[in-house]
Amino acid sequence: MNKKENRSSALLWIVLLLVAFIVAVFLVVRSTRNGNAETNSNKDVTSVTTDVEKDDPTQPNKPEDFVNSQALAKLPKEFIPKGNRQVVPEFTLPDLDQNPVSLSDFQGKFVLIDFTTTWCRWCEVQKPSILELMEKHPDDFRVLAIDVQETEQEIRAHYPNGPEYPLVLDKDGSITQMFGVQGFPFYLLVSPSGEVVYYQSGYVEDMTQRVTAVLEEVRKNG
Repeated sequence: MNKKENRSSALLWIVLLLVAFIVAVFLVVRSTRNGNAETNSNKDVTSVTTDVEKDDPTQPNKPEDFVNSQALAKLPKEFIPKGNRQVVPEFTLPDLDQNPVSLSDFQGKFVLIDFTTTWCRWCEVQKPSILELMEKHPDDFRVLAIDVQETEQEIRAHYPNGPEYPLVLDKDGSITQMFGVQGFPFYLLVSPSGEVVYYQSGYVEDMTQRVTAVLEEVRKNG
């Protein structure tokens, strides 16, 4: 073999080695990139799965919390939850026969305090709802009407057969003012423990349903 052939053979081997080296480097780089992509993909899937499990509304952390939230959603916005309630101060007012009537006379019962006047048209429109509540809840529900700044004569003329439920006279308006009443009708529902659990300003068509929902909630959960 002459020198020219030896030189050509050597160049060929050099070229082949360079090609083999380049191919090897390319394979290593591609393998590394694929490995990183799989790792990132697994991380993304794990992250998404965790987020879905955490935010899944069909799996509440505490089933009882879901039930309580549903019950609260059915209550009127005028319902006063535990922790925000105030105890009603004791008061005593005379009825039409001048007999003293106190809030404590209804101890252990729910008492709907009805601030009213004989000239209040919407008070009369709301009255059927109150009578219906009395009929539906005869055991632990009572109504006490407080007539504001009117005389016995005016009241008796308005109720020729007597009022449908106990009525007392706030002749000087001091008790009504104490409760911050601004208009009529106005209602406060007092629980058996003496706390205000519901209030209503003015006429509402679904008063029976609202008050019944509050009665059931307080009976069950206090």
